[in-house]
Amino acid sequence: KRQCSQYANSMLLAAVDPSAPCGGCPPNAAYCDGERCVTPLCADVAAHCAANTQTGIRARQLCPQTCGCNDPRSPLALFDGAAGCGDQCTRSGVYRSKLDELPCEDVARDDPAFVAFLDDFAAVAATWPSDWAGGGATWVGIFRNLGCDALDGDGAAMGVPAYLFGANSCVEDGWWFGVKPMSYWCPVACGCYAGDPHCPTSCPARNGSEPDCPPYQKRMANSFPESTTCALAVD
Repeated sequence: KRQCSQYANSMLLAAVDPSAPCGGCPPNAAYCDGERCVTPLCADVAAHCAANTQTGIRARQLCPQTCGCNDPRSPLALFDGAAGCGDQCTRSGVYRSKLDELPCEDVARDDPAFVAFLDDFAAVAATWPSDWAGGGATWVGIFRNLGCDALDGDGAAMGVPAYLFGANSCVEDGWWFGVKPMSYWCPVACGCYAGDPHCPTSCPARNGSEPDCPPYQKRMANSFPESTTCALAVD
């Protein structure tokens, strides 16, 4: 298990670009700030936190707190272990406290934090292969235009294929793009309950008679015109 602790040090040598003005740096001053070799601090690599590159992965691995890996609504789109964020970040006290503070309400389309996340999502999508890049850009546009309505019954009625073929952007690893689950921003549309992964703890608790998922998630889950099962289930 990777921790959610910060380790900016000579390990960041892997993030140094040999073609940079420094021309490479020694282990005791492993980071090139553009002009000189320095002993790195996490503040020095913050600019790389969102990058979909090896440098970005190293930044998130070694400076997860600076990069926002432990903040449910940081703009960071690449938030999971494969992207470099420590496995313990979503178990940390900071993360749990921030999750406790979130209301069980869908954000507005123009919510600044939501807009910043979509901006980062778009920037990451632009680095993907062409088919994924096009799909990512399409979904960013949908969320910009419809906000959380794209994920609820209204979205299904408008023909937005939010849960097509079992995909579910509301859960971790639930769709094609490895970005932060939309449940942080759209807990009502996603059908969140307290205790569900990546959902505000302020959401209502399941009482045993609640459906596994809202009917609109089934409607576009696995077949046309309707499925009898939910889109990708929460583990």
